[in-house]
Amino acid sequence: MTTVSVIIPTYNRASYIGEAIDSVLTQIFRDWELIVVDDGSTDDTAKVLEKYRRQDPRIHYVRQKNAGSSRARNTAITHISGKYVAFLDDDDRWLPKKLEMQVQFMESNPTIGFCYMRFQIYKKVGNKLEKGKLFPEFLATEFEELSDVFIAPCSVLIRKSHLDEVEWFGPQYNRCEDFDLWLRLGQICKIAPIDEIGAFTIMDDRPHGAESELKVWEIGIEILRNLKLTPQYQHRKKLIRTNIAKRYYWIAREYLNEKSYRKAAINFAKALLTDPLIGLAVTVRKPEGIEKMTRVLKSYMAVPVCLLKGLIHGRR
Repeated sequence: MTTVSVIIPTYNRASYIGEAIDSVLTQIFRDWELIVVDDGSTDDTAKVLEKYRRQDPRIHYVRQKNAGSSRARNTAITHISGKYVAFLDDDDRWLPKKLEMQVQFMESNPTIGFCYMRFQIYKKVGNKLEKGKLFPEFLATEFEELSDVFIAPCSVLIRKSHLDEVEWFGPQYNRCEDFDLWLRLGQICKIAPIDEIGAFTIMDDRPHGAESELKVWEIGIEILRNLKLTPQYQHRKKLIRTNIAKRYYWIAREYLNEKSYRKAAINFAKALLTDPLIGLAVTVRKPEGIEKMTRVLKSYMAVPVCLLKGLIHGRR
């Protein structure tokens, strides 16, 4: 049995996929296999992958008709033999010690089913790289915290046995499918962060799946609505509703910034209908006394204020 099975789904990224594979080849930890699933690329991806396949027998290349990233990852899972599973997107990179740190951690902590590391974003400005956001902003250690953090797929290591328990990636999602998987895994196994940067990406002018925060929040709402809670977590239904309401609230704020007042009012109303105390849930710190009451009232005032602004400035 291979220790780690690495999965890369790719689609029309011939100019990027090589660097992703190189970051696997340069891992200090060597007992891995790499399954790259070409999801029906029409560029030179096949040529690039064939070169790497000839270079190292641990690299396996699978091609399928275009079906989306969830199905591509699921296709790869049917080919793996590893005790652990790691994911890498075709435009992300690993640091050399990533697998070594995670395997050592998991071997030393047999009760942990899923660990993850930090993920650094760099922005390309001219010929220079500037540091962007570092994710996640805080390190979640339990299911209840997973809805508030972004855990990059390229930062995780999962026991294959636990991945099989949750039926892999939901094929109905081709964006944020990782968020859905983390929520399901978080209910059946212990999760743990490693407070080190293990992976990074460079943002340039290529399209990115997470570019539209509005779309990410909308899909997040769908995922949370469809999430099936295990018997152990049935008492967390209210928490799920609050997290749905948060996303409606964030969507409303984005529309408000865009001066789309009608859409802002609609989403503020949806937030309040989902969780009447949403004004407390969206605060950075826990409010007390008068501030607590002000937060609640402010969230209720958002709807009429947006409608009034729409009448004054034109309905959008």
